[in-house]
Amino acid sequence: MTTAVREKFSSQAAPEVLAALRQIAESQGRQFQAVLDEALRDYIDRHQKERPRRHAMLRSRRASTNSTASTASWPSKACRATT
Repeated sequence: MTTAVREKFSSQAAPEVLAALRQIAESQGRQFQAVLDEALRDYIDRHQKERPRRHAMLRSRRASTNSTASTASWPSKACRATT
């Protein structure tokens, strides 16, 4: 069995995002790192397929209709990482 090469990095995330990942890892009996790695790979796969993201689609719709009625933003404040 080969061991995958890992590179350490440091980042920040919203507490509720980390809590959700930890809960998923615990409920599946997996390590946090494995769940995070899977989530990142899924994100990369979606991004590489160039499937429009929800906030990009909303912005595009607003621009095409020149609507100022909708003020919803994405991601929601709760999902934004703090800097």
